[in-house]
Amino acid sequence: MILFAMSLVVLLAFAGLVYTGAQALVLRRQLQNGGDAGALAAANLLIVKNGCSESGTGGPPRDTVVAAAKSAVAQNLPNYPSSEITVTCPPGYNNFAVQVDLHENGPSYFGMAAIPAATSSVAVNGRTTEHQYAVVLLDPMNAGWPSQRNGCASFLVNGGIQLTFEKSIFVNSQCTVAYNNSGAVKALNNSFRMTLVNSAVMRIAGEMALNTTGKISPAPVEHFFPLVPDPLAGMLTPDAYTSDPGTGASLPTRNMASTCAGQNPCILLPGRYPGGIAAGGGGGPSTVLLRPGVYYVAGGGMKLKSAAARILAIPTTAVMADAVAKTTFATTKTSDQIGVAWQAACPLTSSPCGVLVYNAPASSTAWVTTGGTADQISNGSQGMLMLRAYKPENDSIGSNAQPFEPYRNLVFWQARTPVPTQGAAQPDISMSGGACVAVSGTVYAPGGKMDFGGSSCGVGGGGDAVSALQFIVFDLTISGNNNFYFAYQKDYFAAPQVYGLIK
Repeated sequence: MILFAMSLVVLLAFAGLVYTGAQALVLRRQLQNGGDAGALAAANLLIVKNGCSESGTGGPPRDTVVAAAKSAVAQNLPNYPSSEITVTCPPGYNNFAVQVDLHENGPSYFGMAAIPAATSSVAVNGRTTEHQYAVVLLDPMNAGWPSQRNGCASFLVNGGIQLTFEKSIFVNSQCTVAYNNSGAVKALNNSFRMTLVNSAVMRIAGEMALNTTGKISPAPVEHFFPLVPDPLAGMLTPDAYTSDPGTGASLPTRNMASTCAGQNPCILLPGRYPGGIAAGGGGGPSTVLLRPGVYYVAGGGMKLKSAAARILAIPTTAVMADAVAKTTFATTKTSDQIGVAWQAACPLTSSPCGVLVYNAPASSTAWVTTGGTADQISNGSQGMLMLRAYKPENDSIGSNAQPFEPYRNLVFWQARTPVPTQGAAQPDISMSGGACVAVSGTVYAPGGKMDFGGSSCGVGGGGDAVSALQFIVFDLTISGNNNFYFAYQKDYFAAPQVYGLIK
């Protein structure tokens, strides 16, 4: 009897441990489910509210974010006290994450002490990372392709240019000097100099041309691997949103010729533009003004066709009415007057302007690369091209603001397909020559070459004092004799969108 009594105590202790522990595990699973639901519900508001905290990363969460988290927890755990739900904005996610912490003591059995259960759920919705690059060139080198498209050189500088970059440059071309004396990076002028500041560096999968040695400071890192993947590869194209009624996105089909008949300047609204957008030449308007939003160019490209041609992003209607816009940017005004007026209306910081030009071919099977109907973004080496990058909150089509949030800070996007092949190239994006170019944001052309080198116009003429441009393109050519300073601000450039539970 004594032994039985002693063994019974031990058995009850084991039973208490098993039951108490099992219930603690069940409770933890319930808390985790509730916390996950709360974190996701709160994360759904992060884009709309532009972040978790009003004061930035690590600050106190907005009241609406807390309310959404607690409401979702209550639906999953009706008896859980709201006062015990802790909602925070965790640091390290660029203010696009929310954390929900729950805790509770589990039930106890047979005299066992209660086992506490605690969970932490983190959900993200937005740009959680900052990419430390100014240029990413995606051309890996294709030996059998024609010259100037084979990645030898992928980064070409033509002219006595002084370049300064605040962030790093990645060149995927594996072209070596032994294979082609141009290498992956080449300067065609002895007076060329490039400086990378803020600890930035150029990293090249291949090698730079011998005549370029000593002209880039600090010296580039050659034979750099692995190759940099396309950082925006997961971004959905505009038609993916507009074809799904559930997103609420809309890009009405518009006709520039009929819209602009008898108007100069002509004001365009976001939408789908078969046949392209052009200023100057052919009897059309010489000045085209773009309200904020996404412009899906379905064939024909976007072009300046004369020295008098101007394509300008302008503010929202609430900021600048049509009549005021047409007077401010009248065709009778000089380029300097237009430039100064545009800088005042569309400053680089907190601009009420902003467009994304999505350039696609009319045919899904082939690009048109030559002639007046080419699917090309081009300034024609003349005129004025002055654009700010897309900001969803300013979109003239209000329903597009939330679904098009991933396009924030994009200014040009050339469609990924048809991809370039040995026999068929994508059109170049041309911003070179004597045109006045003041463009900010990310240029994304994963299959196209970017030609850059237009006049910066001078600050007095309305140009930017520095270029807030980021290039994610196949190849890049910079030409001319101007000095360009490429500033880096994470708030100016595109980054991949992340959504879901991460903890």
